[in-house]
Amino acid sequence: MRFLLSKDVKNNRIFFGSLYRAAGLHYYARSLFSQVFDCEFFVPRGKMKELDLILKKLEEMKIVKNPIARKIDWKEILMMKTEYYDYENGQWDVDFSRDLNLRII
Repeated sequence: MRFLLSKDVKNNRIFFGSLYRAAGLHYYARSLFSQVFDCEFFVPRGKMKELDLILKKLEEMKIVKNPIARKIDWKEILMMKTEYYDYENGQWDVDFSRDLNLRII
């Protein structure tokens, strides 16, 4: 899910905590230079309409704009240690064929 969050929302922790309790929010991240947020929700099968209703209400209240939902089929999470990022080529340099025995922090 992606949406633009109103600047009137002063406490993101309370807002996203409410989405966690009411709609199964699992993860959220803000774009670096804007109020655009990407969110991941755990939605039980057959319950997507409830999430849509919550987002429509938030849009009517002018708290969020342009909510766009899409299903995630899969995702890959790389460790975020910059020592494994190849800045010259602009990509992560991780050898998944061997056991790195690293913790994700």
